[in-house]
Amino acid sequence: MRLLQSGKIRQWILGRLINESVREPSLDEFEVRFFEVREYKGYMAALLWYVFQIVSLFIQNIKISFNGSFAMLRNYFLIALRNLNKNKTYSILNIAGLAVGLTAFILIALYVQYELSYDRYHENADRIFRVVRSENRTKTPAALAPAFMETFPEVVSAARIIQNRDMLISRGQNHIIEEEFYWADPEIFDIFTLPFVEGDPKSALTEPFSIVLSEKTTIKYFGNENPIGQTLTVNDNIEFKVGGVFCDMPDNCHFVMDVIVPYTTFFQVSNNDVTSWTSNFSYTYFILQEGASPEELQNKIHPILERPLFIRAGIEEPYPEVFFIQPVKEIHLHSHRMQEISVNNDIKYILLFSAIGFFILLVACINYMNMATARSVRRGKEVGMRKMVGARRKQLVVQFLSESVTITVLAMIISLGMILIVLPAFNRLVERPLQLNPINNPQLFVGLILIIVFVGLFSGSYPALLISGFKPITVLRGSFTKSSKGSSLRNALVLVQFSITIILIVCTLTVQEQLKFVKNRDAGYAKEQIITLGTRDRIVRQNIEAIKTELLQNSDITAVATSERLPNDIDTFMSRYLNENKPEELITIFYNSADYDFVDLYDISIVEGRNFSRDFPSDQNGVYLVNEAAVRAAEWESPVGLEFTPWEGRTGTIVGVMKDFHLQSLHSPIAPLFIFFEPSNFSNISIKINTSHIPATLAYVKSVMEKFSPHYPFDYSFFDAVYDQAYHTEERMVNIFSSFAVLAIIIACLGLFGLAAFAAEQRTKEISIRKVMGASTAGIFFLLSKEFIKWVLIANIIAWPVAYFYTQKWLQGFAYRMKIPVWMYFFSALLALFISFLTVSWQAYKASVSNPMKSLKYE
Repeated sequence: MRLLQSGKIRQWILGRLINESVREPSLDEFEVRFFEVREYKGYMAALLWYVFQIVSLFIQNIKISFNGSFAMLRNYFLIALRNLNKNKTYSILNIAGLAVGLTAFILIALYVQYELSYDRYHENADRIFRVVRSENRTKTPAALAPAFMETFPEVVSAARIIQNRDMLISRGQNHIIEEEFYWADPEIFDIFTLPFVEGDPKSALTEPFSIVLSEKTTIKYFGNENPIGQTLTVNDNIEFKVGGVFCDMPDNCHFVMDVIVPYTTFFQVSNNDVTSWTSNFSYTYFILQEGASPEELQNKIHPILERPLFIRAGIEEPYPEVFFIQPVKEIHLHSHRMQEISVNNDIKYILLFSAIGFFILLVACINYMNMATARSVRRGKEVGMRKMVGARRKQLVVQFLSESVTITVLAMIISLGMILIVLPAFNRLVERPLQLNPINNPQLFVGLILIIVFVGLFSGSYPALLISGFKPITVLRGSFTKSSKGSSLRNALVLVQFSITIILIVCTLTVQEQLKFVKNRDAGYAKEQIITLGTRDRIVRQNIEAIKTELLQNSDITAVATSERLPNDIDTFMSRYLNENKPEELITIFYNSADYDFVDLYDISIVEGRNFSRDFPSDQNGVYLVNEAAVRAAEWESPVGLEFTPWEGRTGTIVGVMKDFHLQSLHSPIAPLFIFFEPSNFSNISIKINTSHIPATLAYVKSVMEKFSPHYPFDYSFFDAVYDQAYHTEERMVNIFSSFAVLAIIIACLGLFGLAAFAAEQRTKEISIRKVMGASTAGIFFLLSKEFIKWVLIANIIAWPVAYFYTQKWLQGFAYRMKIPVWMYFFSALLALFISFLTVSWQAYKASVSNPMKSLKYE
């Protein structure tokens, strides 16, 4: 209140209210009104009235200013269009550079937005969590979910999921292999958002042999028929009745279910124990109560679960596992554990691509700033004249920013058209269903507006401040020359442009060379001339010896073997106390089952002992092969002949030691492994063939398999292609890096071309005088080229350490990695120099062969 009754602020506010109001009350009259309101309506009412008067005045001033500003902005826009039309080459280069930069940035932004959206469509996504195990494991015991519900009141609902792959589902003569097949608790519908279009989610999975399908899967089997109550046969021997149809899950989920059957039925058909704490093959999800703290729950898990539950379950102390909870929204980008339910992405790639998009846009903005500051001499007289007739610097800044925003708007229009053209190819590159739909994507719509504002203001800010600061008297006298500050800035910006470009080139080459390294490295087994068949058909298992015999009758088939896992994808493991010298140390050991021929077919070396052999009938009682890593971990001096008991009741003899081979990709180090002899337990058939008659051989294999397994579609893969698939992410990175490195080079070259053209134009008289004085064409050519080449050379010196740091950091994701060769850096330097030389050479050549008399005849 003292503020109103005294001081300069009081005088200013009341004066503005009196002078600007329609009725123009006197100062005394206004104060009388204020105190009347306070007396009759109270102190708060008087304050509200006071604020209302100020807001009314502000709106009135804004209204007046807007009407004048709109006309001014319209004028600036028309001037901008005239300048663009007047300087067509300059305009085309600027708009093209910005359009390409915006295209790259928006494409990457669409990809990043999609990756960040994973699992966020669930209504309660913030309260959904997954339970994982210590030692980087994702699968948990079947008994864990009921224990969570029983022990933790803040857990609203918990559900378990088991995932199977390549299951045959049949309806009549329609036989289809479903790549993913899920066994799940009914509570899954309480946790995840899976709206039903047919049936009731509360009862859809209550019957032991019920099945629910997604809409697209329902159409695949039933067309337009009503599926409820109809029967599907799984793996030719189990019938399930359709109990419901749910909406298709979006692709941006860390796993997508299309076929779901009851979780407990898995244990019924497989004779496993649903109350077991020792077998880990379930994914466990739960939903927390609103307001419950996940941190508090995490702190309670181990102390509570450790004793009462395990003692009751008859488990010896201490229980070797510790459980952790993961927010479901973080799984796709932040979880890289063993046996993930599906392949996840990595947040480091998202950050990397975001940085690439930002840098490409920065390179495009630098182009505009370079071109605008370079042409500042031409705009000098215009600025001088405007200042002489009364233009203020603020108005000139707004004018030049308006030109920048106009160019950005035009570039954005062109960019959106380019995106619509290249989006299908980009979707294939990143393997995502991205869409450019600003109407249904408010974040994208707002983002496009912000990009226009940011790019327009950022790229135009320095030129606007530089040009608007010219002194009119200096310009109009004709004594204005190029600003050394502007020249230094242009050189610095060229430096930044090519530094970014060279970094992208080095990163692309590094990824390519590492990919070659891992593909060409000796994996410890053969990869060529092998085809693999995945199978779950029990008839094939029952007749495998007959199938082998018939296949080997073909002279182009040299060997046939069976195994549970292929040698490059052994991901089943257990934790055991193997080292007698360290009885408290748990060792993670991977395992696989195979027949007599598996080791020989893949040329896996035996360094001690022997392979499984038909010459030893006792092998059928259970024998094992171990690798060198297992021998080192267990500290066995002579493992051959030792008894080995990985499971209770499965004691056997170690008959041989295999040379270490890579069980997974080269991202992981070689781990301890054992292979046990069990010919009937397999999911893969490996066939070694001669490559001289591949089509005929494949046709023969198909005929044999269809004879024994008529309902299963014949599906084969070449093992070397399966091996390469492990590095699909790196191959995709190479393609993405290459594409955006090319875009960065194109943008940088556009800017360099414009700068070279301007430099040649500015030095026309100098060049003409030099030629009259006897300078050679080569000398003029070198004179114009050397300045730009010099900055590209310096850009290499800046870019190399940065590129080395980030490539080394990326290579740390591989347990086995190459040493970065020196030639890669020199090649990137030569490539950047060659590209920049080609870019400026045309302008330099034109200037060097021009007729000097044309420039000097009026002097």
